[in-house]
Amino acid sequence: MKYLLLIVLMSGCFFNNKSLAQSKKQRLVDSLQTIIQNTSPDTLQVRACNELAWIYRNRNYKKSYAYASKAEKLANQLKDEKGLATAYNRLGLLHKNKGEYDKALGLYKKALEIEEKNNHLYGISRAKNQIGGIYIFIKRYKQAISFFEESIDILKRIGMTEKIAIKEFNIAICYQRLGNAKKSIEHYLKALEIYETSKNTNQIGRCYLGLGILYFKVKNFKDANTYYLKAIKIFERKKNKTSLAKAYHQIGVLHARLRDFTNAQKYYQLSLSIRKELGTKQGIQILMNDLSLTYLKQKQNRKAKELLDQSYAMSLEKKDSFALALVHTNLGIYHKQMKNYPSAIDYLKKGLDYFEKTKEKNHREKVLEYLSYTYAQMGQYDQSFAYFNRYNWARDSLETNFRQAMQIKDEYEAEKKKRELAEKDKKIKEAELARLKEYSFRQRLMNYFFGIGFLLSLIIVFAFIRNQQERRKVRKKQGEIEHLLKEQESIALNNMLEGEEKERNRIGQDLHDRLGSILSVVKLKFEALNQTSQILENESELQYQQAMQLLDDACDAVRKVSHNISSKTLKRFGLVAALKDLTGHLETDSLKTNLISQGFEDKELPDKYKVQIYRMIQELVGNVLKHAKATELAIQLFWRKDQLNISLEDNGQGFDTEQPKDEGLGLEGVKFRVKNLNGEFTLDSQPGQGTSILIDIPVQDLPLDKERGSIAM
Repeated sequence: MKYLLLIVLMSGCFFNNKSLAQSKKQRLVDSLQTIIQNTSPDTLQVRACNELAWIYRNRNYKKSYAYASKAEKLANQLKDEKGLATAYNRLGLLHKNKGEYDKALGLYKKALEIEEKNNHLYGISRAKNQIGGIYIFIKRYKQAISFFEESIDILKRIGMTEKIAIKEFNIAICYQRLGNAKKSIEHYLKALEIYETSKNTNQIGRCYLGLGILYFKVKNFKDANTYYLKAIKIFERKKNKTSLAKAYHQIGVLHARLRDFTNAQKYYQLSLSIRKELGTKQGIQILMNDLSLTYLKQKQNRKAKELLDQSYAMSLEKKDSFALALVHTNLGIYHKQMKNYPSAIDYLKKGLDYFEKTKEKNHREKVLEYLSYTYAQMGQYDQSFAYFNRYNWARDSLETNFRQAMQIKDEYEAEKKKRELAEKDKKIKEAELARLKEYSFRQRLMNYFFGIGFLLSLIIVFAFIRNQQERRKVRKKQGEIEHLLKEQESIALNNMLEGEEKERNRIGQDLHDRLGSILSVVKLKFEALNQTSQILENESELQYQQAMQLLDDACDAVRKVSHNISSKTLKRFGLVAALKDLTGHLETDSLKTNLISQGFEDKELPDKYKVQIYRMIQELVGNVLKHAKATELAIQLFWRKDQLNISLEDNGQGFDTEQPKDEGLGLEGVKFRVKNLNGEFTLDSQPGQGTSILIDIPVQDLPLDKERGSIAM
């Protein structure tokens, strides 16, 4: 059971078809829910709950929160610190998505405490990154940068450089919010380079979104729009609703800046509807503030004021100082349009105080412009001119910052292009080198073939001449060879005959020497009788012929039984030759046999192994003849370095191996012989699909026969 969750989590990783992937994901959810329902509380159940909380994080807040809470409760009961830290991370993420940053920060700090206690370096890095993310939301950017840099240092130490990208991305956001475009673009490009290498589509989309925001802040609206649309395309394809809501919000801000208020309001409403669908209040106060600005620009002051009041209340509730500063700015614009200039000045200065304190350069520039204009409307031209000078200085500072940032981007693009060209040139050179090596190899190969062909031709001519000379000698020595073979056969038989094999050979010899001789004598007597009795009655002649036929059949049967029992070919020529002899006798029009062997050229099995293996194959072949109704039989023997692999495969009727079946003594005997040789026996068969048998016998520990240069007992 402890590996079940791992199997379940790996089961949905290899599907390219979208519908199949979705179906597989649902089966994954079903499997995890089954684990929770059917197992007693243990760490496996904690992991399943945490995994389901992660799956539902962007799709169903209530389900995700319920599973994360259950994981926290179980982990506390079981004192499962690893599962508890993960549960805190899941709950922290859900609270963050709802805009409940204080709760999220507390949970992430609890997770960090557990990871530091267990010295889990990756867990420490992850928790620091999550805490840094919360500091971004509560506008404490310098603290966020510190946590992200600590997280990066740990990841570099443990060699997980691919996970550095998200931290670089977050640092880029911090510098962007601080108005440092140069630093921001440096870190965005570092993150983007890692994501493009790993092909992390979602994060590439987030980098595009960040670069779009950066271009917007430096008033490069064309490039900002390009990056926003790239990000939206990715998020829509990946169904990443959380990031899609942010992208819709930002492109709405862009359209508002371009005074395209209809499209701005359309995108704001799309963002708002997604946030409501996800059940999150994160960023809604800023979204409503930005929406109010579109109505202010259209002189719809009443509707704008309603939205500003709602945004103001939510910002106070969430203690969101940044959102309050934005609301103060827009309230200043509202009062300016209502010609209530003192109130406008008051609200604008409140916004300016925050933006100067937090070094939000972009918003600071806009507020300075509004203050200069409002003082001019009041006739206080000295103040108006002073704020106008500050506005010009802020604008020049941003433009300088932008030029530096664009220079970094251009350098990055140039370096990237240079690397790509170098890589392309390297691949071309490698391909050319490989082609030359291939050509050289083929030339050498052709030379080898020509040389070998010429040498073989000489050998063939020499062999032909030599063969003609030796054939006469061979005929003379044939008798001597037969005599030597008989002596070798006698020696081999003396070493092999033991146990069952002794009895088989004794019976075979008796059949051949006694019963065969008797039958031969009887046949001779009958033939002699036929010669002496020239005239037989027709009926007697028929009976005589039938008797002679029966004697011939009996002699053949005796010879075959004797041959099968003692297998002289096995003793004389070895296992492979004996099997060739066996399959040769089996070859008929109704059954085609194919024997393949490899690795036996300069090696010989011990007698015990030869006999046992021969009997196994003989029994299995007999089963094919009796039961399989096959037309083809393939037998393969491969002698590898430390193992002898034997396989028999027929195309017969097969059988169901799951159904109980009386295997008889034959198949049981084969299994016993395999076991006796410390081997493994595998049977695979299905009705109508033939039968396949695999036998693996270890031979690595057998000693070498020093006389014959082969393996011996």
